[in-house]
Amino acid sequence: MRSPSGGARDLLFFFAGGGQFTIDRHVFRAVREGRRMLLATYYNRSASDVLVKPSLSAAEYRKALSRSRFCPIMGGYAPWSPRLVEIIFAGCVPVIFSSWLPPFSRVIDWSKCSVRVQSLEDVPRLREILEAQDYGALA
Repeated sequence: MRSPSGGARDLLFFFAGGGQFTIDRHVFRAVREGRRMLLATYYNRSASDVLVKPSLSAAEYRKALSRSRFCPIMGGYAPWSPRLVEIIFAGCVPVIFSSWLPPFSRVIDWSKCSVRVQSLEDVPRLREILEAQDYGALA
């Protein structure tokens, strides 16, 4: 599997985000359960095909997106963050952890281009869930 830039997609999934965000130069630290669970389950683990970090530089973030087949989207500062567009643009299949309808659901059949995970209780099973998906068909 190749990325749009021609590199190999050697990561099953990638996520970066520890729950810190900035509004009008004020830094807020929010404990978001989904992000906390991803970090607790996958950060600093020995799996070479999973990359989960609390943060990355912009260049490292873009590089990791281009290496990844699947990219979880956890809650952000709005129901749908710019992360969804970044992920799709990079050729990474979005893994949506939300009961909300994704944007443009009347015109986009998200079941054909994303993976929906209904419960945060499935975070420990994320590898198993994603290994069962057909990246080629979803991408």
